[in-house]
Amino acid sequence: MTTIFFTRHGETEWNTQRRMQGWLDSPLTEKGKLQAVYLGERMKAISLATIYSSDAPRATTTADLIRGGRNIPIVPLKELREMCLGEWEGCFVSELFERESVNCQNLMAEAGRASPASEMPATPIIVIAIATPMFFTSVPSPQCACHFRAPVVGFFLEPVDNLA
Repeated sequence: MTTIFFTRHGETEWNTQRRMQGWLDSPLTEKGKLQAVYLGERMKAISLATIYSSDAPRATTTADLIRGGRNIPIVPLKELREMCLGEWEGCFVSELFERESVNCQNLMAEAGRASPASEMPATPIIVIAIATPMFFTSVPSPQCACHFRAPVVGFFLEPVDNLA
């Protein structure tokens, strides 16, 4: 049986400002780096086979910090990217809910829909994703082709409030 640990990237500058990131990127804060290092320390006793990560720099940096000095391959995947948010990228969440409340509600209604994952090897792995791949499956966007379908399974070692 494969054990999959899902986690989110560490806190970013835009998380602290409550801005939508999408395919744009924002660097990890010092707190975000410490979150990743701390999770890596907590997972040291787990023999991870692979770390799958979004190819966004905020996720690959988190993956590298979680890995620490261990010899674990990191596989960056565009399929684990945040969904493209088009013109919403860089906007403050509060502004979006004011001017786009119906569209925001429609986006949130997509949460929790999942389909079966492909067969995985029987070894522990970790997936460092962005929030939306973990909560949303595939939301069509005219600006970009974003498709990700996987079940939302796993558990949290410790909740971290860095949602934007």
